[in-house]
Amino acid sequence: MYPGSNLGPAWLAARLNGRGSLEIYTGVSRLIDSGELPAGARLPTVRELSPLLQVSSATLIEAWTRLRDEAYIETRRRGGTIVLERPGSQGLGTHPQALAIDMSQSIARAELQPDLQAALLAGLKVATLHRPEREYITEALREAVKPTWPFKPAALTTVAGGAEATFCAMAATLGDRRHIALEHPTSPTLITVAGELGARISSVPCDAEGPEPSALKAALEAGADSFVYQPCAQVPVGHAVSERRRSELADVLRAYPQVKVAEIDLAGPLAVSETRSLGQVLPDQVIYSRAYCRAFGIDLKSAVIGGAEPLVRRLIDLRCKGYTVTSRILQTALAWLLTDASALADLRYARDYYAARRLALAGALQARDVDCRAEDGLFVWVPVRQEAAALSYLSSHGIEGSPGSRCNAGHAALAPHIRLAVTGLPENADFVATVADVVQQACVATAELD
Repeated sequence: MYPGSNLGPAWLAARLNGRGSLEIYTGVSRLIDSGELPAGARLPTVRELSPLLQVSSATLIEAWTRLRDEAYIETRRRGGTIVLERPGSQGLGTHPQALAIDMSQSIARAELQPDLQAALLAGLKVATLHRPEREYITEALREAVKPTWPFKPAALTTVAGGAEATFCAMAATLGDRRHIALEHPTSPTLITVAGELGARISSVPCDAEGPEPSALKAALEAGADSFVYQPCAQVPVGHAVSERRRSELADVLRAYPQVKVAEIDLAGPLAVSETRSLGQVLPDQVIYSRAYCRAFGIDLKSAVIGGAEPLVRRLIDLRCKGYTVTSRILQTALAWLLTDASALADLRYARDYYAARRLALAGALQARDVDCRAEDGLFVWVPVRQEAAALSYLSSHGIEGSPGSRCNAGHAALAPHIRLAVTGLPENADFVATVADVVQQACVATAELD
C-alpha cells in the first residue's frame, strides 16, 4: 500500500480521468511528477485497479509497461510495483543511462505475468486436495493442456518448472550408450544438461527449417541413441521445424526405432509459431516437454511432459523413484491459468508484446544491413566477426549481451555470433533504434579488427 493513510487503489482510480493506456500513463506520471504519488509508493496490482477503472488488464499492463520503461516505476518480483525516487524519461539524450540494458538473459517482465492470487485460490479448491495417493497430473490440468498439446499423448505428468522438465525429458530418453544427437546451435541449458548426464554429444546442425536430416542420420549411424531438439521458438535462432522437415526427420528415425526423442519447448505459450512435433507421426518414440515459467512466473513451478507411456513412466521413476509429485494446488492453479478468459487475455498480450519487441529490434538491425535471425522466441541471433570484441563494444555502450559460443553443441563448427534477449526492450522506438545503431557499430568495429 502507498505511504499515507489516504492512498490506495480507490484513491488512485479517483484521480485518473481517462480510460485508455496513454491517458492512464499520463495521469500516473503527472501524479508522480507532482509528488502526490511519492517515491516508494506501492501501486495497486492490475487486478485490483482494472475493475475500479473498468478497463481490461491489457490496457493497464500497457500503461504500467510505459511507466516502467520511462523509469517512473519498478516492478519487483515479491515487492510489487514501486514508484521510483527520481522518475525520468528514457528519451535518448535526456536520460543519463539510456542504454543501460541487460540483454544477456531472457528474464520475463513481472508486470506481464498474471496475478497468481486467483489461480492459487482455484488450486485450493481441487477435489482431491490432501488425499494420500500420488497424482502425477490432475484431471483439471490434463484437460487444460490437451487443446494446445501438439499431439495426442499416451501419458502426461508434471515437474517443477522448465529446468527440471528439460533435465527429466533428456534423462528419460537417454539410451544405454549415453550418446545424444543434439541440435546445433542450441540452448546452453540443453548443453549443460547433457554434461550433467555424462552424455556424449553428436551435433546435428540446423538450417532455416530445423535440424538437418542428413546430419541426424550421420549422428545415429555414429551410435547416438537419443535425439534432443526444440521444435519451435528455437533458442538461440528462433526457427520452427517445418512440416517438410518433420517428415524428413521422421523418415530417418523410423529406421532407428530404439532411438528416443526429447522435444524441448522452452518458450511454452509465448511462442507464436506452430509446433510440428514428431510425436504426431512417431508417437512411440517421443516425449514433449513444455515450460510455463516465462509465461506465468518462476514461482508457479510447473511444467508438463507428455508422450509415449513407457518414456513418461521412466521419467516419473527417475524423479526419486516416483516419490516426488508436483503439488495439486500448483497443478490446478496452472490449469486455471490455461482456461480462465482473463488470464488468457493477459497471456496473449504478453506474447504479442514480446513478439513486437523481437520484430522491432530485428527490423531495425536489418534496416542497417545487419543479418540476424529472429523468427520466434525471445532472442535475436546476430553474426559478428569476433564475439569477445563485439560484446566488449556493446558493454562499453551500456548493453550486455551473451556470446554465441555458449550455444555450441559438441564443439562443432559455429561462426561467431552474439545473442540478444528482447524481454527488457522498451516500447520506445528511439531506444530500439539506438540499440540497433550500437549493435551495427559493434559489427563494423569487429570487422575492422580482422
